[in-house]
Amino acid sequence: MIEAEGGEKLVALAKRLKGAPKELRGELTKAITQALRPLKAAAKKSAIEKLPRSGGLGKRVAKTTLRHKRKMSGRGAGIRIEAQTNAVKDPLRIDRGRVRHPTFGHRPWVLQDVRKGWFTEPMREGAPAVQQELIQAMDRIARKIEEN
Repeated sequence: MIEAEGGEKLVALAKRLKGAPKELRGELTKAITQALRPLKAAAKKSAIEKLPRSGGLGKRVAKTTLRHKRKMSGRGAGIRIEAQTNAVKDPLRIDRGRVRHPTFGHRPWVLQDVRKGWFTEPMREGAPAVQQELIQAMDRIARKIEEN
């Protein structure tokens, strides 16, 4: 998981949003979704580029659903992007550079090494830009709360 600062700012804003108009909560949700869109696209592109083409692993991993979750209070407040297990069974293992699959025409399964980081590398590279965009959005929403 890529850690970025700003979680405490998110907690403070979430507390202030409780009494604010619903439109502002919707604006925060929209800003988060919009800011994370390039990260998700970069991860899918990375899967196609880094993972093996033969057998279609790269394309299958690129079809993996990437969901974001918000935690707006308490410890660990922030935003996470998670790879779901809809297209491949273990996206985390594949990100770590290992894939488990049956051998062609045989029953036994084998572990095969593949390039690491289809998910973590684009997240790490894109996190600073997304963090800045989210901080600007949170500041903009905080100013609107003060105006109301």
